[in-house]
Amino acid sequence: MLIKFALSLLGATLLLVAAPPAPFTYSQDFNGMRDGTSAPDGWTVYAISGSHDRFKPLDDTLGIGGLPTGDDIKGGSEQEVLIPATPDTSASQKGRSGFNWAIGGSATERSLGTSPSGVAAVVLELKLTNGGPATKHLDVAYDVRVLSTTVVGNKGYATSGYDGIEELPGYRLYYSLDNGATYTNIASLNSDGHQWPNTIRTVHLAAPDVALNGSWNANAVLFLRWVDDNAQSPSPDQKLGLDNLTIRALP
Repeated sequence: MLIKFALSLLGATLLLVAAPPAPFTYSQDFNGMRDGTSAPDGWTVYAISGSHDRFKPLDDTLGIGGLPTGDDIKGGSEQEVLIPATPDTSASQKGRSGFNWAIGGSATERSLGTSPSGVAAVVLELKLTNGGPATKHLDVAYDVRVLSTTVVGNKGYATSGYDGIEELPGYRLYYSLDNGATYTNIASLNSDGHQWPNTIRTVHLAAPDVALNGSWNANAVLFLRWVDDNAQSPSPDQKLGLDNLTIRALP
């Protein structure tokens, strides 16, 4: 909303127009973590209880588990300490905790990541407060670092395209406008198993206009959750890292 002020100066009227607040923006490259054990401000890691049978691939015909809904990825056990590590082929680099991945062994190039084991999924959660005007649309972009390959194929599933990769490859992103009571999946950022790489590389994902299911009001909180499921067959799972995130509220 524009706010106008009229001033009289030497018989002339001067109209001052106050600019509206700028739309909210957020960016994070995780490099500030260095080799520490704490996630950046606003970030929390959660473990979702269950096993690798809880979720299934998109075209599974065996009836194992089910695709994660908003209810499936709520809550969880908070994991307060990150594990700093350089990703390698070691099967021991897995668990319910979050990882502070050193990319290429660098002390400064970092990525917040996961390698689930002993749980249904590990979640990377970001809590944001809207410092701009209300919005119903977001521009979201980030990189997913695929830091290892899988070594055992999903032989039990119907489609050979899932051989050697995970049921729900990459991260599935959900948001909540009601303090975590309900979560909605951003389907345009879901990874397709037949296209997801079983090679070490960086995948860039972007959704330039995410239509929210309500208004993200000024000073209100938005929760975002990146979910990495514990794969049913590949062992160990792909090691994944979230990096170079940008979020922009659209006017």
